[in-house]
Amino acid sequence: MTDYVLPPDLVASEIEWTLFDNSAVFASPLSGAIRTVSRPGTRWGARLRFRAVSDQDRRRLMSLIAALRGRANRLRLTDPAYTLAGSFSCPELLSNNAAVVNTTGWSSSNAELVLSADSHLGLRLTRSGVTADRYAYQSAITTVASAPYAVRMLLGEGKGNVRASIEVGTSQGATDLVNGATRSSAGYYSDSFTASGTSSHVSFYDYISTRAAGDFQFLSWVSAARCALVNGSSQTGGSLVIDGLPTSTNGLARAGDWFEVNGELKRLTADLNSDSSGNGYLIFEPTLRTSPANNAPVIFRNPMGRFLLAEESTSWATRPGILSDIELSLVEDIT
Repeated sequence: MTDYVLPPDLVASEIEWTLFDNSAVFASPLSGAIRTVSRPGTRWGARLRFRAVSDQDRRRLMSLIAALRGRANRLRLTDPAYTLAGSFSCPELLSNNAAVVNTTGWSSSNAELVLSADSHLGLRLTRSGVTADRYAYQSAITTVASAPYAVRMLLGEGKGNVRASIEVGTSQGATDLVNGATRSSAGYYSDSFTASGTSSHVSFYDYISTRAAGDFQFLSWVSAARCALVNGSSQTGGSLVIDGLPTSTNGLARAGDWFEVNGELKRLTADLNSDSSGNGYLIFEPTLRTSPANNAPVIFRNPMGRFLLAEESTSWATRPGILSDIELSLVEDIT
């Protein structure tokens, strides 16, 4: 099973959200009294409609549909119409973070790692040699000292083994803020760090172990943005204690705002405020499916859910001029 991402520049003409309930309701045939049994498993559905798609965008969508292999693979999706209503400042700090058109903003630490843009899978990291581990990077990001940040990557398979990590430091290529785990399979990964100053450097390492010249892998999507952190382990249900917020601020996020935790997509049902220590209390739906670890990132910038196709088949109509109307019907994967 492989995860893909809908490239952020492919914006649907229309998106329809659905919340699938998993409650059972029974009515007494005698008195009409209603009994409700609430069960876990509430999940999101999304129907994306792309109108009059042509040329390269059409080909890229066709490629994505084919890559999903029906319901075998998964799609990471954020709401393209969403903007945070609260005052929490969490802009995206990496430019060209899907790299499906060009490699602008990206550099390689050595000519042994060649960067190119793939129109479907994003930044391609190709090995011209395997003398040492190399990394792809951008210029330093501006950070707030002592504030937490989330770094995410969607790692894609290419030729040869997948081996990559997220690293963050106070200088280019350094690992003093995050020395990320080596990821040896394609997928969606996140790490968090607390900035030690006003400048931090994010790198995505390409490891040589078990790989050969000519092998390549993909960074299909990456992100670096300020976040909050889970404060305490073993939390369950529809609420969560968090920290790492700006202090003594009301309305950091508003009821109806999205956030992501533990790879799950949630919607706030009450405003998020913080106390004098930067602690906050999230109230949301659907409830947590698994308990997040202490200090797991709580992400408000481009929060993503994990979806699969809701139906066995996907079809589209093409009109003269090679214009297509394409519709994707998705349901959240809650496994």
